[in-house]
Amino acid sequence: HNSGVEWNHEHNSVTTETIPSHFVPKMLPDASLNNFIPKMDNLTNEDKLNSGLEKLTGLVNSYSEWIDKSEQTMLADFSGEPNQIISDEIQEQINEGRLAVSRMYASIETLKTNALARKAFCHSNKAIQISQEDPSVTSMEKGDFRWRPFQIAFQLLNINGLIAFDESDPHYSERGIVDLACFPTGGGKTEAYLGLISFIGFFRRLMNPEQEKLPAVHAIMRYTLRLLTM
Repeated sequence: HNSGVEWNHEHNSVTTETIPSHFVPKMLPDASLNNFIPKMDNLTNEDKLNSGLEKLTGLVNSYSEWIDKSEQTMLADFSGEPNQIISDEIQEQINEGRLAVSRMYASIETLKTNALARKAFCHSNKAIQISQEDPSVTSMEKGDFRWRPFQIAFQLLNINGLIAFDESDPHYSERGIVDLACFPTGGGKTEAYLGLISFIGFFRRLMNPEQEKLPAVHAIMRYTLRLLTM
């Protein structure tokens, strides 16, 4: 238990390690995607929101194009009968990616047409911006905060599922999907899901203003502090 396997560079000796270690290369985002991230003024102001959503549509378009290119190159690398299992797995992951694309497009459409969702989204973005630019906790200048591509994409993935309270809602089935934000420590995962928590809090308050004055649970969060400090 709690042991790993290590081997030498000549590959002629294998040993066990009670404290195994492994070098994980740093994950770096594609800097070109930042061109599709709107300024916060276009996400916090309802009058300018459609302009911000147009930019975010470009982000989803770019992701969709990347999926198409990846499908072609990966399937070409693993063609033929011996690689059928790998090819099938590649196709399954490609299909999951395209499902994510359709969910993000649908959320953008919701933010264009659903008045409560628009207002909640703008309030949420303003709340996160204020928290990120608070001079008592950060050196960031006012107006400098912008979402990282994966952060806003993660929110677009989940908006429709969050506000689908009724089984008749076409997006109700998305409530059964668990989306994992996989990014290294310090990459901004916390801000991504705080954006969603803020959004659903504002949405519920706007939808049921009197009911939401009472104590209620909007989100359950379990933070693995022990793992973060190991």
